[in-house]
Amino acid sequence: MATILVRKLLNGDPQRGNGLSNFSADAEAVAITISERLQLLQGSWWENTSEGLPLLQSLLGQSTTMQAVALILRQRILGSPYVASIQSMSVTYNPTGRVYAFIATVNTAFGTITLTNAPSPSGGGSNVIGSDVTWQSLTGSTWSSYSGTQWQ
Repeated sequence: MATILVRKLLNGDPQRGNGLSNFSADAEAVAITISERLQLLQGSWWENTSEGLPLLQSLLGQSTTMQAVALILRQRILGSPYVASIQSMSVTYNPTGRVYAFIATVNTAFGTITLTNAPSPSGGGSNVIGSDVTWQSLTGSTWSSYSGTQWQ
């Protein structure tokens, strides 16, 4: 039995109308939760305006170091339910395109997932979770991708 269930996303919209097949469980659900936490911008949720990624407040237009960006992303990921720790994390910045890219390997209660906003690696077997999330099973762990977002 699943410990955590979240609605699957299609083009960023929650899926409805197909019963339990509209839900993701465990590692896949944690990947969706983390990606949603990274996409929520600070100040955009009416119920708690301090919740969210401080993209406009702390990242864009600021002389922010990679360590500062990594710390902000780390805090958002670690604040997600069922996340135990971050095994590794790398953040890069392309000043020409003004694009931050990151990759993080996250230990969850259900296994290890890897999140990135870089383009998905080539290879078959991936499943679409939402407009920005795909996953595939690699040697017993789950690989998840938070892709398509450019911070400009």
